[in-house]
Amino acid sequence: MTIVAIYEHSAAGAAALEAAYTTATRESRDLLVLGTTSGSSTPGAGELETAAVTSDVETVLGGRGGWELRLVPPGEDAVGALTEHVHTLSPELVVIGTPHRSAVGKLLLGRARQRLLLEIDTPVLIVKPQRDRPL
Repeated sequence: MTIVAIYEHSAAGAAALEAAYTTATRESRDLLVLGTTSGSSTPGAGELETAAVTSDVETVLGGRGGWELRLVPPGEDAVGALTEHVHTLSPELVVIGTPHRSAVGKLLLGRARQRLLLEIDTPVLIVKPQRDRPL
């Protein structure tokens, strides 16, 4: 089975990567880091984005291997593209990071995160970064 970490270049995204890596390692599962491309039609943009995300994931995970990266084109709806791809994978768990929120913001996860949580049929783990953790 596979653990999926939804990639986001942020402290919340880093927390999701770390939690997913720890869970995948502990449970002897495969780890798939899933994100979207910008959708740019500029020649070479996809390769540059893949290289940038790979570098970011390697930095967050301290160079630890044992993960696979998959970036999907966003189309008209990036959340829909991620959700559709997760459905085709049927993972054991999806891990999503969320930033710390104000008192009012705590009621809402954010539109994209809320949609992922509601539309993905598999268990979802939502994690927050440590408050003092830089990106």
